Amino acid sequence: MVCDQRMSEPDHNFIDFESRRLLKESESLIQKSILEWLNYHSEVYAFRVNVQGVPLHNGTGRFRPSPNRGIADILASVKGTFLAIEVKSKTGKQSAYQRTFQEYVEKSGGHYIIARDLITVMNKVDELLGKGEAQNTIDETY
Repeated sequence: MVCDQRMSEPDHNFIDFESRRLLKESESLIQKSILEWLNYHSEVYAFRVNVQGVPLHNGTGRFRPSPNRGIADILASVKGTFLAIEVKSKTGKQSAYQRTFQEYVEKSGGHYIIARDLITVMNKVDELLGKGEAQNTIDETY
């Protein structure tokens, strides 16, 4: 039996298919993993918001813009605290409508994050549940 020695030394320029997929992770894949993770927590209620235009029925194939432009991709209640999650790819940018929505959420006492990965959401949820570092500070003023 002949053994193929072409890959005997590691080729650091070679990236397998799965790694390439993870490097080009789309917003929809990130969104799906976030929703799956959030739905495992009994203290969290989360759902995806689909902000899509309404089709015009005049045969043009055009859409009327949604009246809810800018709303975050995922809305959640974390033990009664409002959390809006805008999912972006590594290169995605917030629109003006999304920045306006963020301002409304934060002015009303809610939390808003831009999530480019699941870790960001995990850290924020832990913080809101009192498991993160922000909740473990001790106030030494008496």
